[in-house]
Amino acid sequence: MASNALSPLTPYVDLKEQRDQVISDIKASHSAGKLVPFVGAGFSCNISKAVSFDSFMARLSGAIQQALPAEYRPSNLDLATAFSGHANEAMEFFVWCWGQYTARNASRAMQYEKGWHKLQRTIIQHFDDCSDFLRIVENESAWQQHKILVSLFNEIFTTNWDHTIEEMCQHLVEHENGNLTYETYRSRSDGKLHPPYEAVEADGRRVHVYKYHG
Repeated sequence: MASNALSPLTPYVDLKEQRDQVISDIKASHSAGKLVPFVGAGFSCNISKAVSFDSFMARLSGAIQQALPAEYRPSNLDLATAFSGHANEAMEFFVWCWGQYTARNASRAMQYEKGWHKLQRTIIQHFDDCSDFLRIVENESAWQQHKILVSLFNEIFTTNWDHTIEEMCQHLVEHENGNLTYETYRSRSDGKLHPPYEAVEADGRRVHVYKYHG
């Protein structure tokens, strides 16, 4: 006869020992110069006046309205609403739309290339404009993760478009460490970095920020 008794619950596993080992391994890797941070979305979310999705979508919407012929131009295009907040889909539409209506007689590949370059330029310009409003000294506590990042690493990789890492580098140069230098590398549409990536020896406080955008 089958038993109706409940099976004993799986014993609770204390992960403290495993966690401590992971932390120890991370510290050892950093001390050996083998730890490289790769910063992604969300790292700058707690910084006030940073770029918002809505403001960027509004800029893309305005750019599309300028590119479209008058007979196809909507009176009030809102990409954020049209794509229900899905940023990737909205940007893909922008690339397609810009290439389609500014290079009508070109190949599909050329249209995509033209649309992608316009998107990249628009993103860079938008973040450049917004960086003028970032003031670390006004809310330095919100920037602590950036300060720790720049203080601990000489090479930083990121997929983020914003300039907050560079802003912190400049802040440290002006207020705490005049000997610090930094350089930014951006990826091109072919995936290569500009200037070309070269392995860099950590020589004191020279920070290299490598920005990959796909």
